[in-house]
Amino acid sequence: MVWLASRRHPAAEIRLTGIDRFEDRPADRGPGISLREAHRLLKATGARIQLIPGNADEGLARVANSLGQVDLLLFAAGTTAAELAGAWFYVPRLLHDRTLVFLERTAADGELSIQLLDHNEIRRLAERAGRRAA
Repeated sequence: MVWLASRRHPAAEIRLTGIDRFEDRPADRGPGISLREAHRLLKATGARIQLIPGNADEGLARVANSLGQVDLLLFAAGTTAAELAGAWFYVPRLLHDRTLVFLERTAADGELSIQLLDHNEIRRLAERAGRRAA
């Protein structure tokens, strides 16, 4: 993602925030890398890197107010339905008119697909998440 973004912007202008379980990743979610190794690899791109250990919902709860609006948000296939349900509440505050939000999914046969989510759908998901929390 940094490489693609750097085709249109200098690397120093690119900011990447990643939320992942890193060393705390359950074995059934496949191999991961350590927080230290991820930071080392991503820092070498020249982009500004911020890595947040935790699930999508936990990580977004900690940083959503300080992130500001983002251009791209990607939820990886390993994100559970429960994590997504908790994360949607925080997503609308990250959006601007041109923000792209993708949801990666794994089909029963193991095939990966990526779905582009409409901002109206995200707002509906966030409203449902807010009602559940209340």
